Amino acid sequence: MQDKNKNKLFKKLKILIFNNGLFCRGFSKTRGQGILEVVIAISVVIVGLVSIMSLVIFNIKVQGYNHNMLIASNLSREGIEIIRNIRDSNWLDSEKEWDDSLFHGDGESIPSTEDNENSFITFNRSSWELDNFSYDVVPVGMFWEDCIDDNHSIGYAACKLHFVPILSDPDYKIYNYGYDSLGSLIIGSSVSNFYRLIYINEICDTGIEEKILTNHGERCKDFFYDKIGLQVISKVGWKDTGSIRIVEAEERLYNWK
Repeated sequence: MQDKNKNKLFKKLKILIFNNGLFCRGFSKTRGQGILEVVIAISVVIVGLVSIMSLVIFNIKVQGYNHNMLIASNLSREGIEIIRNIRDSNWLDSEKEWDDSLFHGDGESIPSTEDNENSFITFNRSSWELDNFSYDVVPVGMFWEDCIDDNHSIGYAACKLHFVPILSDPDYKIYNYGYDSLGSLIIGSSVSNFYRLIYINEICDTGIEEKILTNHGERCKDFFYDKIGLQVISKVGWKDTGSIRIVEAEERLYNWK
């Protein structure tokens, strides 16, 4: 009888231990699953945040690029319109030729060699002369690589555009070269991120076809051709994350209305 009671008691104890073991194993499994779910959830959140931050940074870069591209496009187009305006003004002045003040550099200030280009810059006189918004077209004869080289002192002074106040209203600033006709830095000017060179090449009528002279100092008259127009290329660039972005506008201006 006692043995039977012992056996029953032993069976109950085994069942109790077995059930407790199952309970412990079940509890450990549930706890492990919870930690894994938390880790997965954190990983998903981190991936989402990284994706969002990458998208935000990309959008900021795109907005900055589009902003600079818009400014550069306008500056390049402005270069063309400056030359066009001078040509049109010459037409209205009976004492001037149609291309007066448009093509310099006959070797007087810049050596006429193949190592130079027919490159020019324009100065807006409003920054140092009261109510004078006319432009000076000045030959520099340099290559684009020298223009954008900040270590090239001549290129930096000649090609780098500044925010420059006009003399009649110092609070109003325009994109201009930061130096006046005497080479002095204009008071109140600040450096921008843009460079500009304007290339002006003569267009000749050979009697058979049009020919554009791109070598510095070449003239249609040197080949006994008639000069009928000018090829104008306005090149604007800016530095963006270590590289140079470039925008060009081109127009052919002829001696006819």
